[in-house]
Amino acid sequence: MHGVPTAQRGIPHEGKYISLNYVRVLLDHLRERQINVAPVMRAMGLSDSDLLDPDVYIDPALLPIAFEAAEALSGDGHIGLHAGQTMKSAHLGALGHLLLSCTCTQDLFDLHTRYSALIGNTTRCEYLDYGHETVMVVYHRHPVVAGRQFTEFNLAGWLTLARWLAGEHFIPTLVELNFTQPADNTGFAAFARCPVQYDAPQVRVHFDRHIFSARFAHAVAGLRSLLEAELNRRLPPASDDVPPLLHDIHQRLGRTLHRGSPSLTALAQDMNLSARRLQRMLDAHQTSFRELTDAVRQRLALAYVADPKLSLVEVSVMVGYTEQSTFQRAFKRWTGYTPGEYRAQRIGERALMPSGDQAPSTASSRSAMPR
Repeated sequence: MHGVPTAQRGIPHEGKYISLNYVRVLLDHLRERQINVAPVMRAMGLSDSDLLDPDVYIDPALLPIAFEAAEALSGDGHIGLHAGQTMKSAHLGALGHLLLSCTCTQDLFDLHTRYSALIGNTTRCEYLDYGHETVMVVYHRHPVVAGRQFTEFNLAGWLTLARWLAGEHFIPTLVELNFTQPADNTGFAAFARCPVQYDAPQVRVHFDRHIFSARFAHAVAGLRSLLEAELNRRLPPASDDVPPLLHDIHQRLGRTLHRGSPSLTALAQDMNLSARRLQRMLDAHQTSFRELTDAVRQRLALAYVADPKLSLVEVSVMVGYTEQSTFQRAFKRWTGYTPGEYRAQRIGERALMPSGDQAPSTASSRSAMPR
């Protein structure tokens, strides 16, 4: 279709994006209903190989095209709502694995806020505590994601996963939607099991405080610590000339980067030191917290980007960047390449290697690359 933006492999350098894995929920739902998805794929400019690539992202402008085509094929005026109810943790990639570590509602809200960039940058959620209730506020960063079909898809998917984790009693007290009430308005209200208010200024989901007493049935004990241990495992072994203090800091930062941007104060508390004391110790080693954090991020990022099983959005979040553009700039500063270019180079090197040879180490591969 002329003028329709196509899918991209790798994070777009600028603008808005959404993971194709997330949109795949809609395609999977159509297939379950024995509906040919080829027309939807063509309308979006996608190929079958795109669906097999965990690192494909699409322009949000493709979303209304996808839902319009799906609605026409299925004859379902609530296709977004019904597709959203089939969402599974596997559709969320690394975030889906992290959801399994949730033991309570607060964990779920925290992960949703912190890791939404794994899915896309078209919306942002914030949880506001008013004492008697907590309200999830959805901020739309692209006009096409504010439409009815995608909004219902988004909320239905999120509530479906939350109920799978917390139980069927995970019910809002009120949902505010930013579009006009459809002629058949029973669908979303029946699913949400609470009053629904239409033509609201923005999407808001209200929860009574009792929701925080829920204990999650599917929580996997120790999963989060295992994920942190995996981050730590991927750090290259410290060389003999690295002082024990700096090696310890590298290990601690490697375990916590995926939680968000680290701070000197948080690191000092983790080490049972005052921030001032830790700063003096770093000064004595002629380094800084910023330099150490940058070094750990670089080591982890090089290892993760070389792993084609991880999407580049996942890599960005795992090394503590909330903005993809910031990660892109940092990676190019480290290597001279964008993450996508670096990954393609490493994959090409492995493909050319004789059977039985091993890939060069991350540290040595950079100097071997042509500029």
